[in-house]
Amino acid sequence: MLSFNGCAGGGRSLQFTKELAENNRGVRVLVACCEITLPGFYGPGDGFLDNILGQALYGDGASAAIIVADPVGPVERPLFEMAFASRTTILGTEDVIFMEIKKGGMDYRISNQMPRLIGCNVEHCLVDAFNALGVCAKWKDLFWTTHPGGQAILNRIEGVLGLDDGKLAASRHVLSEFSNMSG
Repeated sequence: MLSFNGCAGGGRSLQFTKELAENNRGVRVLVACCEITLPGFYGPGDGFLDNILGQALYGDGASAAIIVADPVGPVERPLFEMAFASRTTILGTEDVIFMEIKKGGMDYRISNQMPRLIGCNVEHCLVDAFNALGVCAKWKDLFWTTHPGGQAILNRIEGVLGLDDGKLAASRHVLSEFSNMSG
């Protein structure tokens, strides 16, 4: 069980189950992610509007997938192939998003610098990941889905990477229908 990974929870879970499947050939690993934010709901707390923003941004949701390192054809037909998984930490960002469980519920501090920080770092992270695989591709030629952190974040990613309208349609659909489900 992985807890309190926030927005990285789903990606970290996929990375971990990919490693489990690759190191235990023949297994089928069920990964499930669940985000329940309603229990953390309470008033603005210490007068911070961030709490209201945090409660408005994050929605409840769940997803599941079966991860396989060696699919048996034609019975198992993967929808996606995860070729590589990595994480990057942007130094000096410890206080950009802060969540703390308090007696009255979840206390949020969210910096308005998040879209700018993602925009300044997304291409570098992608270049590092693709270089590790020996892949050279134009961003606009790839299939895209990203954590739907908000309209400003999706707009920034599209702009920085020069993506055509519609490339982040799946992420925008999730955001419009279900909100930002954190992990």
